This record gives sequence, C-alpha cells and structure tokens, in this order.
Amino acid sequence: MPPLTLWLLISAVLAQRQEISLNSIITSNITYNNSSPPTFTLPTSDSPINLSVSLCSDQLPSPRFFLNSASTSVPSPDGGDGGIEISLDEGLGTWNGTTPNGGILAVYTGQLSSGVVVPPWTFQLGVSNGDPLHTVLDGLPLLGDTTASQALIFSPSFSSLPISSPSYPNYTLPESNTTMPNAPPNVPNFTLALFPTSSSPPSLAKSACAVLGQQSANENMTTSLAFRGSEGFRTQWLVEDLDNRTNYTAFVVQDGAKVSEAIFLSTKSSSFACPLLHSLPFCPQTAYSVPLQAPKAPFTSYNTTNLDPAISSSFLSSLQNFSTTLSAFPCGRDVYSPLKGCTDCFDTYRTWLCAVAFPQCADPPSNPSTFFSPTPPSEAPTPALLAQTSSNRSPILPDLGTSHTILLPCIETCQAVDRSCPPFLGWRCPVMAVNANWSYGLGFIDGIDGSEGQGRISGASGRGVDRWGGMWCSGL
Repeated sequence: MPPLTLWLLISAVLAQRQEISLNSIITSNITYNNSSPPTFTLPTSDSPINLSVSLCSDQLPSPRFFLNSASTSVPSPDGGDGGIEISLDEGLGTWNGTTPNGGILAVYTGQLSSGVVVPPWTFQLGVSNGDPLHTVLDGLPLLGDTTASQALIFSPSFSSLPISSPSYPNYTLPESNTTMPNAPPNVPNFTLALFPTSSSPPSLAKSACAVLGQQSANENMTTSLAFRGSEGFRTQWLVEDLDNRTNYTAFVVQDGAKVSEAIFLSTKSSSFACPLLHSLPFCPQTAYSVPLQAPKAPFTSYNTTNLDPAISSSFLSSLQNFSTTLSAFPCGRDVYSPLKGCTDCFDTYRTWLCAVAFPQCADPPSNPSTFFSPTPPSEAPTPALLAQTSSNRSPILPDLGTSHTILLPCIETCQAVDRSCPPFLGWRCPVMAVNANWSYGLGFIDGIDGSEGQGRISGASGRGVDRWGGMWCSGL
C-alpha cells in the first residue's frame, strides 16, 4: 500500500482533474498554481476529435495549454511526457487528433513577479467528434443603419427559401404585397455583443466568451426574426439608448461559443431627425432611416404595423403596375436571357423601387458621421449625398417642409434591373460618364468601368455599407 503522503498527492491531483465529456463545453476558473496545474481528461476515441480552447479573460500573463493525447501522464511546459502546446490566436485554440488511450490537458499560468496578484483566469474547453464547438463564424453581421441613439443590426444570414420556378402558361409573378414567411424550423441561437469601440481592437476577438464579457449593459434591445428576401432570414436587433456620435463595435455570437468577426458602426449627430424604417414584407431589404416624422409613442421606429397605410398603398400600386406590364411578356415560354427570367426582373425592380421610394437619410456633409476605418480619411471616398427638398422628395412620402440629406441609391440597383428584365420594357439607366451621378452613387461597389466588385470601398461585399460603418450609397 502506498504511503500516506503519496495518497495525499494523488488525491490532490485528482481533486483538480475534471473530465470533459464528448460534444460538451465546460467553463473553468483557475488561479496561479504552476506547481500543481489543473488538468482535464479527454474521452478515449480512436476516431479524430476536436478540442477547442476559448480564453475568456485577457489578464497577463496568459495561461498556456499543454496536451498529452497519447496517455494520461500530465504534460509539462518543457515538452516532456509527450505534451504539445495548443497555441491561442486572439483567444482561440484548436487541436484535432485521436486519443486512443484518453488524454490529459494541463493548464499552466506562467511566472508572476514577486508580490503580483492577478484575478482568476476564465476559459472554456470543448470536445467534439464533429466540427469544433468554438470557432469563428463564416458570415459577418450586417449594419442596417443608425440614428443618434439607435442601431439596427442583423446576424449573418441563414435558411434561404427555395426559389420557385413557375412554368408557362401558369407563370405567376411574386405577390406585390407579400407576407412574412414562416420561420425556419431551426433558428440559430444568436446573441449580439455591442460595446463602444476602443482605440485598440479586442485582443481576444476570436473568443465568444471574451466578446460577451465586453457587452455593454444595455437592456433596451429588441430581438426579432427578419426575412431579407434573397438573403434569407437574419436575426434582427433594434438597439436603443446609445450615445450620439459614438463609435461602437459589434460581434454576433452563436450558441455562446461561435463568434463572428467584428463590424463597426457610428451613431449620428444629436440633430439627426430621421426615424428608422424596417420589417416591411414588401421591401424586405429596407432597414434604415427615412425622412418621416417621428413615430407616435410607444413606437420608436416604423415598421409594417405603424407605417401610414397610404404610403404602403401607393408603393404597392406602383409595384403592381410594373407586375401587370411585365405579365404582357410570355414568361416561361419565350426566353430573353439564358441567365435571367421574369421573377428575377420583378425582384430586382422591387429592390430598385424600395431604394427610390424610401430614400435613406444621412448626416449632412457639414456634420459628417465619424466612424472607425483602416482607410486614412484622405484616401476615403465621399458618400453619394443629396440635399432632398420638397421639389425632389420621394412622391409617396409626405412633404415635411424641411430639407434632409439623403444617400443616393447605388447605381447597381438600376443596372440589376437592366440585366434582368426583357428588352420590351425599355429599361435604361443613366450613362455613367454623363449624368448618372445626379441620381445614383457610382463606383462604390463595382468600378466606374463596370468591373464587378472593384469599387472604391473595401469590405462592402456587394453593399453600399462596409464593415467599418461607412455608408456610401443606399438600396443594397
């Protein structure tokens, strides 16, 4: 029988050892103790498994994670006992391999100077026989728009609806006044993390628990499900009570463990008066501020429930007139393009009409928004702005008797209709080199010469807004 001192040592080691079950995540807090590091046992598996480490707190020195995947011997920082170090990149580390005899993960907290006291380190560990439980999401969040105190933000898209292909002679165009489709069966569990942008980026930007730990205390956040047309579904957040003219950083976290890359946004000046308009089934991609009177309480923005029915009716009448004209073409029988059909024509026209009928407000050039961007101000393009008055306002919106600065629609909204519709409609866009800049924003998404995706803004991904919060043209 081993002596009492050995039993006490074994008991001390076992007391610090925690098992990580397959397809689960555990959260742990550790304090400085390199003489007897906390250890975690991995399940035995002859098939490859994924181990992920997510560091939730960034005090220095950062803990180091060493794995022995061949036995249950505790690995050491010097590489003994077959240990390998799992390196962390912005708070996230992963390992893939087999553990035929089980495995041991040991956590070392580095050397501290004499008298230095640090709070406990917090981290998460996940083990999966599928994809890593901690990872960086593929898609970015999407900024709709901001006001002086609000922001409209969307998760990455998911669950696109199948595209129907009607056939002649029963070719039916989409309804002008559509309704919100039924929610998909498996809606991802998204959480928005939003906080003021600091002068330096978050050091643990790939760690979901670290990002959530920076979330500002803001209870005035409304979450809903949004259908964005061809984009599919997104989770939508309407955040209120923000500070004016302030830069914010936004991450989206899925299932508490998977985190998106950051996007940035800037709230408008205190004098900005346009309210947000969103959640319109007939304009699924309209989600920005528009030149309307402030909504009546208790509403703080406009949606399909409180938008003036006369505005909706006028818009739908225009859209239905186009649908009637397009139906004169034998859709589904005569082919006018090997790539496009009448449904594409209708959808692109709807997008264009939404951008024109509901212009997007902006801060005036005399008081522009300031936003975080890696592009030096001297090299940044100028947004496509227009002073909108009673003489050039949208015909379906009421005359407020005041001037508003608006973003012009992106020229690509017009060009998409031109490419998608049959020639008999006679659709034409203004000439880029002549007068197109009077009505549209040019060269932000595609190049002035028409080269696709070669516009002047980075991180736009086919949109008039980039990931840094810059808004250059509207409608996309």
